[in-house]
Amino acid sequence: DAPEEPHAAIEFFDRVLEQKPNDVTALSRRGHAYYSIGRFDECLADELRILSIDKGNAVAYCNMGLVYNAQQQPRLALSVLQKGLKISPDEISCLNNIGIAYRQLGDLRTAISWYGRVIALKPAQKDLVGAYYNRARAYESSKQHDLAIRDFSSALELDPECIDAYFERGAIYGALGQHGLAERDLQNARKRQDSPEGKRLAH
Repeated sequence: DAPEEPHAAIEFFDRVLEQKPNDVTALSRRGHAYYSIGRFDECLADELRILSIDKGNAVAYCNMGLVYNAQQQPRLALSVLQKGLKISPDEISCLNNIGIAYRQLGDLRTAISWYGRVIALKPAQKDLVGAYYNRARAYESSKQHDLAIRDFSSALELDPECIDAYFERGAIYGALGQHGLAERDLQNARKRQDSPEGKRLAH
């Protein structure tokens, strides 16, 4: 089995690709390892290799969009994510990252609608938590505090160990003068920072 640690995983898939240079799974998993340590150019190179082998690989387009969002290049992200969506209209990663790209562009209303599409599809728990969290942040940025609190709460109902949701919801409570609720959320966040079960979200 491939190791989970990114540097070891890269070395492992380097060896696999020496023997099977067109192994799409190995390219994708090495690309993910590159992404996880911020080696975005190498990740993009692997995704482009995948597309040279399989032009209909929606996940490769989605992963390129993920990189462009991480590089704060939302227009480039949208250009590749829309290609992925044409191939696979319900690809959760594409839908979520289109929302992120629009949020980076400052179009919060459109971002909120894309996150809503993810939620409506009822994806796996991790993706659903992320969609509620991301939509809550967009609501927060657009000063829709009640809706932001609702979505942060939905994320926490699904995953009570989501540290970022406690921090963000607590900050809103504090801004609204609800200091007891704010302090409770901040305590929950700090407690989970010291726990192996506590989870941070990439967004």
